[in-house]
Amino acid sequence: MSETLKPPELTMNLVFLMLSEQILLDMKRRGFGQGLYNGVGGKIKPGENILEAATWECIEEIKAKPLRLNPIAKLSFINQQQADNLVFAFSCHKWEGTP
Repeated sequence: MSETLKPPELTMNLVFLMLSEQILLDMKRRGFGQGLYNGVGGKIKPGENILEAATWECIEEIKAKPLRLNPIAKLSFINQQQADNLVFAFSCHKWEGTP
């Protein structure tokens, strides 16, 4: 790749709540991927802790508080039409509340 890679404009998180062999997915309501199913997540604000941000997104979006987040991926999206993204993905097998 001859061009210089630039740092991502957005840093995000994504959480997949798992129960046995099932994965809880949520419908994306706006932005990139609107109308499609995905894990729960959102933008990480500058200076915000990645794990705390992922926990807060779950509480805010599906009313479930993850008790342990397991890192599963770090994804870099390079997009010519929109902002480049860095996404931290987690799985979660235990939570409080009813999603």
